[in-house]
Formats: sequence, structure tokens, C-alpha cells
Amino acid sequence: MKRPLIIGGVVLLLGIVGIGVYLYNNINPIVKSAIEKNGSAILGTDVSVGSVSISLKSGRGTIRDIRVKNPEGFDSGDVFTLDEITVDIHVASLNKDPIVIDEIRIAAPNANVVLDEQGRSNIAVIKAAADRYQAASAKHPAGKQDAGYEKRFRIEKFSFEEGHVTADATALGKGTIEATLPPLHLTEVGGPAGDAPDAIGKTVTRAFLGAVSISLKSGRGTIRDIRVKNPEGFDSGDVFTLDEITVDIHVASLNKDPIVIDEIRIAAPNANVVLDEQGRSNIAVIKAAADRYQAASAKHPAGKQDAGYEKRFRIEKFSFEEGHVTADATALGKGTIEATLPPLHLTEVGGPAGDAPDAIGKTVTRAFLGAVMGAVGNELKGKALEQGEEAAKKILDKLIN
Repeated sequence: MKRPLIIGGVVLLLGIVGIGVYLYNNINPIVKSAIEKNGSAILGTDVSVGSVSISLKSGRGTIRDIRVKNPEGFDSGDVFTLDEITVDIHVASLNKDPIVIDEIRIAAPNANVVLDEQGRSNIAVIKAAADRYQAASAKHPAGKQDAGYEKRFRIEKFSFEEGHVTADATALGKGTIEATLPPLHLTEVGGPAGDAPDAIGKTVTRAFLGAVSISLKSGRGTIRDIRVKNPEGFDSGDVFTLDEITVDIHVASLNKDPIVIDEIRIAAPNANVVLDEQGRSNIAVIKAAADRYQAASAKHPAGKQDAGYEKRFRIEKFSFEEGHVTADATALGKGTIEATLPPLHLTEVGGPAGDAPDAIGKTVTRAFLGAVMGAVGNELKGKALEQGEEAAKKILDKLIN
């Protein structure tokens, strides 16, 4: 009696080992198939994966050449291409619930937005499909009581940078536009308890689609989380952070010269000014760099006679309000100062004929830097006068002027 039991136990053990070996040796095709199957179901269009390479020992993996086809009603091209996704899995969580993914990083995401004659975009169609899928799934949430229960996941960090968008509005007579995709950073996707893979996919997909929310029909767009690092010689922090920039483009001008931007509005700009012992600031270093660039460009102005001629732009209105400045003057014995950034309003930037993008950028940057230095200078001069410190006042006057 014992012999058959022993044999049965050995067979069962070998079966379990065999399954483990199979999974270990076939994890890459399993993941590839899962991404293609779930991705296609969520987005309502074909999703393909070039290759998957995952090490269950280290928890690190790379997924390359992900392509999302255009939905029905558009051409046969790709709406999204992702060159490479790097995944770091918390290995100790693989036999737990939820499985924890420490980080997912996407390199060089590209979106190809196409608008039809009614102004409907391929992005909008895919987003609607994802919304429908999410609504349907919400009626039947996964749970341990379900026969089809599946593992839950939590992603600690999800990010992509250096993205690019090509928007084709030729069906509306507006031509093609190139734009940089704003960085995307998500944390604790799936929540503390984790969530099902399709729910995780929907959350990330909708955030990505939101980042690509450029409406060429209305001419409105949003750019989020712009950061400017400190120049060399200062700490590694940011000198500027801009939470959100809203842009209103005059769509009828897209195939003309200059392209007209009706308005640019910056929400909650923040400047972090640092002064060294000589009274030199990170702002002054950046302003000097902008001045040098402008002087060099003035010697070679862009023109239609130049081989490298590029479109000119005119900004009718440029503004920011509710800004804030933090000034660290500890090197001058003044501590840290907080100040409100005065509102900035510019009109007809680039002039009636428009100007090259770099010239427009320099004009706006110098005005912004001037506003920052004015706010800091006034605050610091006031404190210097209160304390009777004329030496500090002279340094600051020199710094500002």
C-alpha cells in the first residue's frame, strides 16, 4: 500500500518541479503573450511585443519594441511605439499578494496622433475603448472568491521621459506638428493592496493618454512638470519648476508664417534662488548664459534666405501669476527668504512678423528672470535696510542691476 503512495508522491513532486522548470524556461513568452492579449483587450486594437527578457533570479527585465496599432477607421500605422520598458520586480514578493514591482521605466515613448475630418483622433478612440473596458470590469471586480482569481500587483514607481508626439491634422487642412511628450511619473499604482493586471494597465494607459491630450481641433494643449536644473557650481536641485503651462494655438495659422499662439499661461511657477559668498546667484548665471546665446544668435539671424530657415512664431499674450520665490542667502548671512513672484504679462512676443523659436524663448526667459530677481532683490534690500547693513544692500543692488 505504501509503495503506490510513495510512487504517487514522487510523480506529483516531479510534476510540480516540471511545471516550475517550464515556467522558469518559458517566462519570457508567457509575459509577451500576456501583454499582447491584455493590451489588445484593453485598448481595442492590436498590441504587439518584439521581445521580452526577464530574470526571475534578479527580478530585472526588459521588454522591447511594443507597438499599438491604430484603431479601426484610421490608417494601418502605429498610434504608439515604446522602444524599451525596463522592469525591476521585488523578487521576495513573487509568492505573495500583491506582487510588488519596484519600478517601471519607459524609454523613448512615441505617439502618432491622427485627426480625421470630423476632428476625431485615434487617441480619443483608444481612450474611449479603455474607458468602456474599465466600466465593464468594474461590474465584475476580481476577488479571491472568484474561480478566475488572479494575482494582484502594485507598482511603486512608473515613469517615462524623452517622449515625442507627431500630430497629423492634414484632414483638417492643418498640416503636421511635432511636440515633446511631457514626463509622466506615477507612484503606488494599484494602491497598497494591489490590483488586477488589467486594472493596472488601464490606470497607466489612461495617464499616458492624458499626457498626449493635445487637441489640434481646438488648438489647446497642456505641458506639465517642467524643471530647470541648477547651473554648474551650485547644488543639484532645480532652479525653476513650472507645474503647468497651458497653450492656445491659433489653428488657422498653423500652415502660415508666423504661427500665432493666442495665449500661453503658466500656473504656479517656482524659483529657487541661491546666492554664494560673492553675491553671485544661480539666476544670474543662467541669465548671463541666455545673454551670451542671444548675442551669438544676433550675428546669424534666421531668414528665408538661410538654408536652415524655420517657422517663425508670435505669442499674442504670455502670462503667469501666483508664483513663488525661495531665496537662500545663507552665504551672505541672511538666511532663507520667501517672496511672492509678481505677475508677468507680455504681449505680441516676437513682433508682428514673428521670430524664431529660440529668440522667442530668450525673450520670455529674460523677462521671467527679471521678475524673479526683482522679487528677491526687493525683499533682500528691505531686510538689509531694516538692519542697517549698507554693504549687503550694495551687493544686492549690484546683483539685481
